[in-house]
Amino acid sequence: MPTIRSFKLVALLCLCSLFISAAASAQTGQATAYINDVKGPQVVQGAAGTPGLSLELGFTLLDADKQVMTGSEIESVAVELANGSYPAVVQKLETPWSIVILVDGSTTMANFTASAAYKTARTALATAIEKAPKDATFAVLKFDNGAP
Repeated sequence: MPTIRSFKLVALLCLCSLFISAAASAQTGQATAYINDVKGPQVVQGAAGTPGLSLELGFTLLDADKQVMTGSEIESVAVELANGSYPAVVQKLETPWSIVILVDGSTTMANFTASAAYKTARTALATAIEKAPKDATFAVLKFDNGAP
């Protein structure tokens, strides 16, 4: 039975290569799978009673410009190991996104409120909120140079 560490590495490499090929057919340029969370591995028992490992990965598919890909569908996934190919299941994340935005409100930042960099950051933030999933929740936290 493979070790947990080697299984994580193989699963990660397989997932990345599978998602890249799935995304490449949907869009031009090279895509990557950004791994957000790894749960497991857990020892499981297959339908035939054989022992195995289950690894749960949360990922985000990014296009060549490192933007989140939307509208792409993955038809099938298989994990390729030295002793064969095993089907894998890809499911949409059931938990909605929770997004925390930290805003620097210190006195040193107050001098930059009219600068081009500040306006660019504000526009980027508005775009990110606009493109977030519909069921996402947001928390905006302001911090400054004062004691709480």
